[in-house]
Amino acid sequence: MLGEYLLWIVEGIIEEKDFASLTPILINQSYTEEKRLNGREILEVSKLYQDWWEEYGLTEIENNFPLDETIYKWR
Repeated sequence: MLGEYLLWIVEGIIEEKDFASLTPILINQSYTEEKRLNGREILEVSKLYQDWWEEYGLTEIENNFPLDETIYKWR
């Protein structure tokens, strides 16, 4: 859960908000029921953020976020 909370903080920074959402819980939209991600999935999301940062940094964040066009979203 710590990794998930750290990603939530990063998302808030990217979105230039105090926080990314009211609930710092990542979900996989392909699941039939809404449940928290497991450790492996959190690592996958972490990699998405790392790749996004290497490509864009804070230079092109307008309507371009790490989880866009993925199965993951913040609840």
